[in-house]
Amino acid sequence: MNAAATDESAQDQRPTPLPVVAKNIPDQLKTLPQWVTWKYELRDNKWTKPPYEVNGRVYAKSSDTSTWGKFEDALKTYKNGRVDGIGIMLAVDTGIVGVDLDHYRDPQKGSFGAWGKSISKAARDH
Repeated sequence: MNAAATDESAQDQRPTPLPVVAKNIPDQLKTLPQWVTWKYELRDNKWTKPPYEVNGRVYAKSSDTSTWGKFEDALKTYKNGRVDGIGIMLAVDTGIVGVDLDHYRDPQKGSFGAWGKSISKAARDH
């Protein structure tokens, strides 16, 4: 198989983003000026979700607060269809912690790995 065929097959399998349900995002988070947007991009034959500024046009940086913005602006860009989703950047001074559990759930079986279950339980218990 040549590289072009590989790229085409990966592009055919572009992930479907989950919809943003703004009403389910806590107001406490919405007030933080740490919002970004994201779009699926194919890199090295893998889909990735790099962060963009709230306008959806320029890459955001996790270490540069000037590239983050308001929730309302990120949501507007999402609703206009320019991006696939929105996200929040974490900063030390907010006291918010996040954990990315890639491959925690097997979408084919609908089951969760034991390691992911234990992390989820620990987070709920605290």
